[in-house]
Amino acid sequence: MNASNKTPRIVVKDSECEYCGTIAEKTFFNKRFYMNDRGEYQSFELDYSFDLGTLQAWWKSHTLHNGLHKLFVKRLNTEIRLISSNALNRSDQPEKHPI
Repeated sequence: MNASNKTPRIVVKDSECEYCGTIAEKTFFNKRFYMNDRGEYQSFELDYSFDLGTLQAWWKSHTLHNGLHKLFVKRLNTEIRLISSNALNRSDQPEKHPI
């Protein structure tokens, strides 16, 4: 996601990236962070903690340092990809989220 990551890359022919909303949306924070004993936002998913100003600055500059991209980008193994793409069981109610 950014030039600071020097690990081997997977070739992707085409992609789009859009930054919507703000990093401080309550729904996002409640699912992914808790306030640790140092007053920083500790990630449930990562071994990192951040102050709000740093998170906001990185979001504004579209820079996802220290593994922060892992909160937004998930690599799926083959089994999960296959399950995710299974046909939906349709009912007479329209689907809210088709994938």
